[in-house]
Amino acid sequence: MTSLTELASVAGSGATVIALFGVWRQLRYQSRQLRQTALTALHKDILEPEVQRAIRIIYAADPASLAEPKTLEELERIELILNQYDLIGTRVEYGLLPKKQTVSTEWPVILRLWCQLRPFIESEARLRPGVPYKPGFVWLVQQSERYKQKHFPSASTTPFTRSFAKSHPRKEAKPHLHKELVQ
Repeated sequence: MTSLTELASVAGSGATVIALFGVWRQLRYQSRQLRQTALTALHKDILEPEVQRAIRIIYAADPASLAEPKTLEELERIELILNQYDLIGTRVEYGLLPKKQTVSTEWPVILRLWCQLRPFIESEARLRPGVPYKPGFVWLVQQSERYKQKHFPSASTTPFTRSFAKSHPRKEAKPHLHKELVQ
């Protein structure tokens, strides 16, 4: 009788362990799904035209001139980008966004922004002695630098600008070719 009771107790414990393992796997899967959803939402946010336009303008500017913005619009553009990436860095640091995927997709943008906005960040930090300025962004820069060194050590992260020269007007189709196609 005792061995039957012991066997039932062991079987019950085994079933409990299996059930707990199943719950753990389900929670882990749900956590991954939530982080992937958050990453998708992140990319949707940073691909908004306003954000992309601000990034292009920051890339085209002289970093020294960005240290002290001349207009409210310029300041708002810089803060839009820094606030966005500071929040991303904080979310990644606390595990709300997947670190590997976020850093592997964003490192070039982050390092180019760092090249451009470092004078601004240093200037703002001097205005707030003893208080870190955009620590999530700075943390994300450090992670991006490590990622670059490990995976793309010779890659350039120098910001670039695009030149949108006026395109040439369309050439009209030659009339004799059109007649040949119709016949």
